Amino acid sequence: MAIVTSETSYSSPCMPFQFFRRRRSSSSISSPSSPATPNTDTPKPSHWPVELCCQLSHDLDCLSKTTETEAARAEAVVVKDAAREGASSPGSQRSALAAGIKRRLRLALEVFEECAGDRVPMSPQKLSKTVPSPSNATDVSSGISLPATPVNREEASELIAQYIAADLPARLVVCLGLLEFEVRKDVIGIFSALLRLAAAAGMAGSPSTSEVCSIRVLEYVRGHPQIFRLLLEGYGNSEIALHCGLMLRTCARHQELVQDFLASGQMLGLVQLASDPRFDISSDAFSSLRDFLLAHKAVSAAYLEANFQDFFSLYNGLLQSQNYVTQRQALKLLSEVLLDRCFMKVMLLYIGDDQFLQIHMNLLRDNSKAIQFEAFHVFKIFVANPQKPVRVQSILFKNKERLLMLLESFKASRQEDQVFLEDHEAVIEKLHALDPPPKVRPPSSLEQQGKQIQAH
Repeated sequence: MAIVTSETSYSSPCMPFQFFRRRRSSSSISSPSSPATPNTDTPKPSHWPVELCCQLSHDLDCLSKTTETEAARAEAVVVKDAAREGASSPGSQRSALAAGIKRRLRLALEVFEECAGDRVPMSPQKLSKTVPSPSNATDVSSGISLPATPVNREEASELIAQYIAADLPARLVVCLGLLEFEVRKDVIGIFSALLRLAAAAGMAGSPSTSEVCSIRVLEYVRGHPQIFRLLLEGYGNSEIALHCGLMLRTCARHQELVQDFLASGQMLGLVQLASDPRFDISSDAFSSLRDFLLAHKAVSAAYLEANFQDFFSLYNGLLQSQNYVTQRQALKLLSEVLLDRCFMKVMLLYIGDDQFLQIHMNLLRDNSKAIQFEAFHVFKIFVANPQKPVRVQSILFKNKERLLMLLESFKASRQEDQVFLEDHEAVIEKLHALDPPPKVRPPSSLEQQGKQIQAH
């Protein structure tokens, strides 16, 4: 086969097979007058992670600017132009933005879940639900050029890097209320997958790439404590409250993030949310509170010891709530904490406070048998303490007879609960054996003078 030019002819006895698979163009044919371009089949580096994050960032910017007032004003202007020029209305533009965000998030979610080890490797063709050309896969719906081969670890690492560099995790939390319900679930999935990457010991593939991804994700979340504030503020919007709760509990699985959450001062805000009059918000906040207290006990125990008065002065308000569900959940969680050996110092501080004792003595008289039962599990710790402070022992001794009568009435309703019966019997015995508190003699004037002399 010979290729003839205007001046000379050039023949190639053995043309490479790849030549016939490329599109014919003038640049594909070399002539003696122009230098030959080397023919390499090395694929160019993929830029789709950058494109995806840039387009997603742009769409979020546009969506966040579309407030209700601006949309109403724009609608009045654009609708007139649309009737005349056939332009699309702001409503359709917002729908297009939402659809684009949904597709790009789904693509990122598939890649992140694969990196976190939740999925088998998946090709971009399958991710984008399109039939790409043999040489280059293009996600027609999102306008992103993808490689035809399955996503490799380097591309996944690049996507994670670009996703974090664009501050997309925090921005998606901010825009959560503007997204559709299904898209919010994808945001939760991405958030969870990123945190699993941060906690993973390593992914399949190059260990160095895995470690870089994990460290990068962890540094991002730890460097953005406002994420915790945004998630707590999300409880104020009933449409996204449960989504924010899920992401908050995802953070509670990781010790470093529990430390950051407690250091951010948001724990007290979570306690306040537990008293929300809306049942779903209150219950979800209690679930998050429980996870932050019990998932990494050494961390939360140190926090409770350092912030004992601030935390329990607020938490004990839940015990005295007029809401039955709030009261019962607060009592149940409190007994779990105080009876755990990891919280020994917290327990000793709690049962040494006579005001806390009076709260639980009043709860023993509640009309609800369930509240009485939960209060008993905390009250028994006060009674079992071998080193009761004088004020605590004095209150118990003064009310000993009434307490014994009250506790005897509990026994009839719990005959089948063997553990309760054993605890009940032990408390009764302790109260019967309770001695009056030692009389504390006020120091004499001579003793006071002696102490002043020693102080000087």
